[in-house]
Amino acid sequence: MLVAFEGGSIIRAFMLLLSYPFLLAMNHEIRLRVMVFITFCGLKLKYMDSVGRAVLPKFYLENLNLQAYEVLASIGRKVVFTSVPKVMVEGFLKDYLNVNLVIGTELQNYGGYVLH
Repeated sequence: MLVAFEGGSIIRAFMLLLSYPFLLAMNHEIRLRVMVFITFCGLKLKYMDSVGRAVLPKFYLENLNLQAYEVLASIGRKVVFTSVPKVMVEGFLKDYLNVNLVIGTELQNYGGYVLH
């Protein structure tokens, strides 16, 4: 919801909120795809990157498990696999957790706009 509002507009966030009853009827994978489509479709890549680096780290740091961080900090080369779009987590993982490689969902773009 935060990415839809900050990166897009209040209308995009409201559309995501209105889709919630329909999302409950879907399985997890399809639900995630629909939410990503509503959130990112038509956004400029530069807005997505700025939201991913400026807004989301606060929420990621609040939910970071201390034991998981200690294990991650003790490892030399770090690779993270994620099911959320890579652009949402890559800045946080590389800047705050010193991750070397992030493998996640890539969003398709054309002319600087996301198509998904």
